Amino acid sequence: GHAAERYGTYVDAYEQSELLLAEAPSRIQDLPDPKRVQFHAFDLDRFDLGRRHEFCIALNLFYTVADKDQLWQALAAILKDRGQLVFTDFVLAADADIQTGALGAWSRTERLEPHLVPISEIEKGLASAGFDVRTVEDMSAPYRRQTKLGLSRLHDHLTNTDLEAEAKSIVTDEIALLTRRLMALEDGLHVKRVH
Repeated sequence: GHAAERYGTYVDAYEQSELLLAEAPSRIQDLPDPKRVQFHAFDLDRFDLGRRHEFCIALNLFYTVADKDQLWQALAAILKDRGQLVFTDFVLAADADIQTGALGAWSRTERLEPHLVPISEIEKGLASAGFDVRTVEDMSAPYRRQTKLGLSRLHDHLTNTDLEAEAKSIVTDEIALLTRRLMALEDGLHVKRVH
């Protein structure tokens, strides 16, 4: 919704989670023109967006795709000439072992199965699909900072809130997931921004 509000653009938003997809329209009702944002169900295994786009932004999503080369080719096909791709994603340190330690614990319990590769493989794959990778920035420290801040705010909110049993279970699972991610970030997981 931010791009639609700030730049007056039309936005096609794609989401895998049915829960988030159902919740999304209520989150943009305060925009001057919420009809500029359209939400669509999305399956990375059947990558078909139906039309070409000028810009693609993805946040911590591509790590769940097993066939990265197919993904980069599909993204190249849906972007218009001179289209831009910007994304942040989880990547593997070159010397990390995804099967052991905190990184292994995180990968075994992540909601969507991670298919992590080093950033060098991502850069090679993007180049072979015709992308001009301009910058790769390590966002691990800001991601850690923002996650810790979010968990702190959640803690403060929960100390003053009574939750039903189902909601408590959902919140507890989310806190555990984010805690495992933070631990994995100390054990070979990185967050990179690519443009």
